[in-house]
Amino acid sequence: AWMLIEPLIADRDPARIVETREIVQAMSLFPIADRYLRSRLWWRRARALRALGLIQATDHTPQLVAALDDPHPDVRAAALDGLTDMHDLTALEAIVVRVHETSLHRGRRGAALKVFGSACEPLLLELSERDPANRLNYIHALAICGTARSRRVLCDWTRDTRLEVRATAFEALGYVGLDDDSARVAIEGLESDDPSVRAM
Repeated sequence: AWMLIEPLIADRDPARIVETREIVQAMSLFPIADRYLRSRLWWRRARALRALGLIQATDHTPQLVAALDDPHPDVRAAALDGLTDMHDLTALEAIVVRVHETSLHRGRRGAALKVFGSACEPLLLELSERDPANRLNYIHALAICGTARSRRVLCDWTRDTRLEVRATAFEALGYVGLDDDSARVAIEGLESDDPSVRAM
């Protein structure tokens, strides 16, 4: 089964993914994946999660979301990779709320946000209003998937009391892009007392 699915790591052609999923279905391989998901051996759970994500078996999305809380870090990483490959919007909230989850590799978290793109933005902005303590992580996330919708909030955050938040908000504006108002904010930032803020 893995020999059949593994080529999808390098070849994400949608037609090939569909064909592979149909072959997996015809060979009755899904019961094996279900059995592996319940295995006490972490590497079996991880392999099943990766395989289900690669073939975009969206009927298994709840199992992949649940595995984000698995006790083993490699299984959690495989679940996030699987959800990234699956690109199922029903998993979006579960991915976004884990933007602060340090047990998940930062690059993997960023890759997931990048795949879902601007669909993450409204939820990130909503959560950031309720959770100002983690504002820095929200800024990093918006630098990956933010659009013009984030400009006003990022401009507000350039006046945060925390130096790192101010500097990172300017950096994120560089990715989101400037309009007239945010350009004025950036020009004002050039007068900051702190060199890191001026640089950003």
